Amino acid sequence: MTVPYLDKIRTHGDIYGRKKELSHLKVDMEQLSAGVELLVGPSGIGKSAILKFLKKESQRKGMGVVYVKVEIGEAEGDIADKVLRQLTSGKEKKYSGIKTLVRAIAGHGPHEPLAILIDDMEKSKNAPAIISSLLRIAGQNKGRVIFVISSTLHYDEIENQMVLANLNKHDIEELIEKDLRERNLKMGEECFNAIVNDSSANPRIVNIMCGQLYETLAENEQMISKAHYLEQLDEIMNNLESEWFGQLYAQSSESERKILKALAEFAETARYAEPDAQRISEISKKTRMGQGPLMALVRRLLESGQVVKLGRGEYGLFAKIYGQYILQRRT
Repeated sequence: MTVPYLDKIRTHGDIYGRKKELSHLKVDMEQLSAGVELLVGPSGIGKSAILKFLKKESQRKGMGVVYVKVEIGEAEGDIADKVLRQLTSGKEKKYSGIKTLVRAIAGHGPHEPLAILIDDMEKSKNAPAIISSLLRIAGQNKGRVIFVISSTLHYDEIENQMVLANLNKHDIEELIEKDLRERNLKMGEECFNAIVNDSSANPRIVNIMCGQLYETLAENEQMISKAHYLEQLDEIMNNLESEWFGQLYAQSSESERKILKALAEFAETARYAEPDAQRISEISKKTRMGQGPLMALVRRLLESGQVVKLGRGEYGLFAKIYGQYILQRRT
């Protein structure tokens, strides 16, 4: 089942709790000071929304801007060709990857600033090599071009990195309150706390949860209670599976699913909204895996955005409700 409200969420223009980050990025975009900048954070945190916002802002100010989304397994040449199609408005029929991109940027205009926004870099083939090429291009075109990249992974090669954490309780309250005012609705405190806790304050999950609650509230009801939330929890989980979790989990191997289950069982005992950290040594004991092979698998889970690094040698699921979803599965 697809909730009608979810279509509105995908095109929602408001970004909550990111004033500081947006202000910083807008300055970097205007001054072209960073060269290459990385937005890093778990799935659903708002990286794509920020890049799309930056695209609109750049267009509004008359700045040249390109936005591309990386698909799984795309190589350097594939991404370069996507950028080139937009830079040339599709006029060129044949491309030859990064070398053609270098020439296109050089010919863009000496006084015309250019922003190239690349979403989901972790899905690419050999991301470090691609980033190395982008850093070289940015160095050759200082003050003329900026690359802003989003990823679930950190890349040490990039000096300018902005880590996006889950929103805080106040930001989530602001997000929900705006929707409630538009609908002339209210939400009980217990319901609000349950949403924050189960979503781990992940904005995409919050939107999907609230969408289901708004769509199923009786016509004469104006108060959304925790009881209503609990009644809809199975359908919320179905929506999360069809819209997001199912595809996310399907990327995992059998060994990776053992790790996810171990983290889910740990998260089930957690009291707070923030994802709870589990040390590699603890995961190793629970899964009976050696720490070397385990770290290789954890890195793959970091790439897919299912797991987040919470400290030195400490990891957790990106959202508590994702743990609940994992524990409900038979495989």
